[in-house]
Amino acid sequence: MLWGTFLPRQLIAEKIKSASEKIPEGFGTPEMGPITTGLGEIYQYILDVEPEFKNRYSAEDLRTIQDWVVKRQLSGIPGVVEVNTWGGGFLKQYEVAIDTEKLNAMAISARDVFTALEMNNSVSGGGYIEKVNQAFFIRGEGLVSSLEDIRNIVVKNTDGLPIYIKDVAKVGFGSATRFGAITGNGEGEKVLGQVMMLKDANSKKVIEAVKERVAEISKSLPEGVYINAFLDRSELIAKTTFTVTENLVLGVFNCHFCGGFTFR
Repeated sequence: MLWGTFLPRQLIAEKIKSASEKIPEGFGTPEMGPITTGLGEIYQYILDVEPEFKNRYSAEDLRTIQDWVVKRQLSGIPGVVEVNTWGGGFLKQYEVAIDTEKLNAMAISARDVFTALEMNNSVSGGGYIEKVNQAFFIRGEGLVSSLEDIRNIVVKNTDGLPIYIKDVAKVGFGSATRFGAITGNGEGEKVLGQVMMLKDANSKKVIEAVKERVAEISKSLPEGVYINAFLDRSELIAKTTFTVTENLVLGVFNCHFCGGFTFR
């Protein structure tokens, strides 16, 4: 019986869902890796900067462009299962550093601060209103977009006076734990992108689609930033195809050549 790929993954996904419910909050969520193989690396590139614009963009800026512009557009290509990113210095995060003395003085717990942040950074639906032949959907958008938005989140009301995040904590940019770095050409930190192909997909067609999308993305990148590819599987495909063709032609030629002689 042939199980294929998707049925086993579905069964595993069901088991993971059951296991996730037993994992304490804050310890992470297990998930399956992409449907690809060790040979799925079909295209790799560096997000680079023209020499005259070197001082305009930092490694963190390039990482942000990679994560929010390039990666998202490459991920939508049929046959592309994942786009990995490395480098770019420290991954930017928004950090809220609470002042425990102020929390104690105002009778506020760290859980109260966490809950306020969580509840004030979300989108919620409010149903819809029907009018003649139309329906107007209602949605409340409460996503924060800046440090100031975070600072002005209300944690608690005391006698009609709001206590804000900025009253009990410092808000600023931070960074995730760093586990490695990417450097290139002796120029310091780089941002690398790796396109992974779906298992059993047509690599030639997928690479062609990736190249077309890269050309489109390049037009929308900030001034001076460009995608510098350094690994392209299509080159390997072209060379191996030529080798196979050459061997077949030589083999046929040798057969005809040897067939013209009689050995005694």
